Amino acid sequence: MLLEVQVTRPGPARSALLDLLAPISENRELLQTLTTYVEESHRRAPTASRLHVHPNTLDYRLRRVRELTGLDPNAPEGRQLIRAALVVRRFVEGGEPRRRAAL
Repeated sequence: MLLEVQVTRPGPARSALLDLLAPISENRELLQTLTTYVEESHRRAPTASRLHVHPNTLDYRLRRVRELTGLDPNAPEGRQLIRAALVVRRFVEGGEPRRRAAL
């Protein structure tokens, strides 16, 4: 909850986090894949199942996220930054935060 309080306040941190996902902000498929992957605690099989895609398709999409954003969804630092960026994005878009452990 502390993360959500901090990053939802206007300031340079919020802007920087939003900028991290800017390269994929118009790609609904990649954003949905990334959000689901985080919600599923970075577990490949449950994410692929929930998205109704083959695990190789999931891997391809996660590679595209890494290529476009420079953030590796499988690296510890990438995971933290992506999670924070998704929290900010959800807040800025006016969506209610989900009550899941991963986000």
